Amino acid sequence: MPDRTLLTLFDEVRRKTLWLLDTTPAIARWTPPGTANSILWHAGHALCVVEQLTAAALLHETEPPAALPPGWWRLFSWESRPAETRPDAWPAVEEVAAALREQHVRLRKTFEKLTEDDLAAAVYLPVWWSEPRPARWILIHALHDEANHGGEMWLLRKLAPP
Repeated sequence: MPDRTLLTLFDEVRRKTLWLLDTTPAIARWTPPGTANSILWHAGHALCVVEQLTAAALLHETEPPAALPPGWWRLFSWESRPAETRPDAWPAVEEVAAALREQHVRLRKTFEKLTEDDLAAAVYLPVWWSEPRPARWILIHALHDEANHGGEMWLLRKLAPP
């Protein structure tokens, strides 16, 4: 039986990310003075983190996932440098939104198939954590990270010039 709470969390967090990304290209790319991360970056980062941590939790992979569009790991991962990225290197807002929607459909189908044993399985990823974590913990951590970035997106929308 699927973990309904995990599915609900994924649905709600992703719905809000997409809602926050639904703005003009100018606002989506705007960064306040002294900062580097835009709404577009936060949305793309959420895509990368959920993809990476899902692959880590379920497949024990630590390399950037092949499911991401080419070059997006460099643009949106925790290793990215948005302030040093050329303006023409960013994908369109619609491309990021489409990738978030596709990922949601694809990973939701995966999450629906997970058993309690799958979710309870200990995953040791010394790249990130010094002790094994249950797969469920890693998935929730990924969604929590997306929700935190949603807060940043919300603040940027409030602060954006008209």
